[in-house]
Amino acid sequence: MTKRQKAIENILNNFQVIKNKMYFKFISEGAHHITHSQWFVLSIVEKTDKASVKDIAKILGITQSAATQLVNGLVDNKYVARTTNKKDRRETDLCISKKGKKQLILMKKKQVATAADFFKVLSEKELRQYLAIQNKILKHL
Repeated sequence: MTKRQKAIENILNNFQVIKNKMYFKFISEGAHHITHSQWFVLSIVEKTDKASVKDIAKILGITQSAATQLVNGLVDNKYVARTTNKKDRRETDLCISKKGKKQLILMKKKQVATAADFFKVLSEKELRQYLAIQNKILKHL
């Protein structure tokens, strides 16, 4: 393995560690009855005017059955509502509820506060550099 490959492997491992530590800190500091995957689904539903379980499955790269289970948890907790598709009554669309919107706002604020705590070890200059590097990678994708 080359030094570059080893460095990339370390970066990938670090991404995973940071993500997990942020998620567990976030969850441990508040009673959020929503999984990381459900939070992602809730965000997708919020961003799209009308999303279906099929759309969720495609975006997440999971089966429709798995997407249905995620959505069912959100529907059961009244974060998302199912509505009949007006163009095709055999299909249902997902809409974020008022409770779901409030939960997303609360969770986003908490997420930013948690991330701010993690990034406080960086100076303003280092933070801008980190963001610039991330943006460069994202543009390449």
